[in-house]
Amino acid sequence: MMDYAVMRAWREGGLRHILAAGALAPRDDDAPALLPPFSDCLARAKARPTFALTYLELGYDLCGRSDPARRELWTGLIAHCGNMAGKTVFAPCTAPRDNGLRFDAGSFWECIGRLGPRYLLLFGEDAAEALFPFARGLGDLWYSHNLTVLLFPGTAALLPFPNELSRQAGERIKALQ
Repeated sequence: MMDYAVMRAWREGGLRHILAAGALAPRDDDAPALLPPFSDCLARAKARPTFALTYLELGYDLCGRSDPARRELWTGLIAHCGNMAGKTVFAPCTAPRDNGLRFDAGSFWECIGRLGPRYLLLFGEDAAEALFPFARGLGDLWYSHNLTVLLFPGTAALLPFPNELSRQAGERIKALQ
């Protein structure tokens, strides 16, 4: 039992709350449950990746409805950048629902918060507007949510791979390493 005089001195000194040890430590059971493809993203990711990469169709690509042309694009772009193994996580901003994709910014930010990357490589204006409603007119580089965000053209503009836009995107990413 705490001595009353000690507690009174602390109170007069301005102390108002005492927390038990570990009260502020994050707990796994407090984290919201994530559904695929977001849970898959966390399960596959290495700790503290340098880059998180997202684009509109990633929800399809991670849930078994991938397009071979997009797969070739991302394989080629990452190979062009070199030395990205273990540094990059594909973090979906969409999930397949019914007959289309649905943006899920809450689950996306939960994944990003748990992973803690330094850079967000954002491909496409549609994904940018869904995740950053204020982003219109900011250009292709800004800082938000403790991330350096780089905006690139969408996947349709980068296909067929390789093309000039995909080469420029690769050079921008290489410059960050």
